Amino acid sequence: MTKEEKISIEAYHALTDIPSKTGLSMLLDRPSTYRKYFLDPPETRETFPVSKSLREGEAVHVLTLEPETWDERYMVTAANSRAAKAFQDPARDNPDKTCLTIPEYDNVRRMADALLDDPKSRMYLDLRGEPEKSFFYRDPETGIDLKARPDFISSDSVCVVDIKTTRDLSPHQFTRDADNFKYWLSPELIFNAVEAVRGVRPQAYVFLCVENNGDKRPDTEVYFADADFVELGHRKLREALRILKACRKANRWPVSGLNPASLGLPAWRMKELEMMRESDAEAGRAYDSLRHAI
Repeated sequence: MTKEEKISIEAYHALTDIPSKTGLSMLLDRPSTYRKYFLDPPETRETFPVSKSLREGEAVHVLTLEPETWDERYMVTAANSRAAKAFQDPARDNPDKTCLTIPEYDNVRRMADALLDDPKSRMYLDLRGEPEKSFFYRDPETGIDLKARPDFISSDSVCVVDIKTTRDLSPHQFTRDADNFKYWLSPELIFNAVEAVRGVRPQAYVFLCVENNGDKRPDTEVYFADADFVELGHRKLREALRILKACRKANRWPVSGLNPASLGLPAWRMKELEMMRESDAEAGRAYDSLRHAI
């Protein structure tokens, strides 16, 4: 199973039996969660909540990378609130579209314009290439089928672009957020997929970031995944696939590993225990000194 396709995001997500970055992230944290969201029967399967930031982030992707598809995928209502009748009626009557309020659209439009107006971002947005291509490949080590969907990949397959909306794009905070959300899995997964399908391994993974903080002129920044970032993703991808293979073989999806986990102490309690041990050691040394003196 090695191919690339231009399919809708809905069709891509519907292939729940093929892991993507989202599922692999869950496996690293808790296999039982992966089972609930991807393997349980559809009638009992957990569904992902659509947060405001996720909804607006996806809209920014479309306005920035696929503006020609906006009208068929989105509707801007005349409402200022999602609770208003002016929002709920159009949302009910247009189930195949994502409806936005006026404030939501204004915020999305500002973020998309900020990326399109930024010279550093435009260097990558103006590359020849295609957005939202879906890649499928089989991991040669484990035999597990995987999927990846880069936001944008250049025609020569050298550069992958990933658009991120973020609360704070300062280096310190975005580095922390990137780690929390396991962004380091994406380069390795996408690089492997592209190499398997096209025979060319991408050389650059670039994050185009825009702040989602309600500013009228949101700031933007461009980051690239360095060698350490990519290496960690490689190691964590191997770890996730080992977990998945073991869980499938045992047909068990535990909270942590397949073996019982040890229960330790929090860091502050461990320090207290070390102080107790040191205190006991000092008392013992004092007793020995007193005994020798007598």
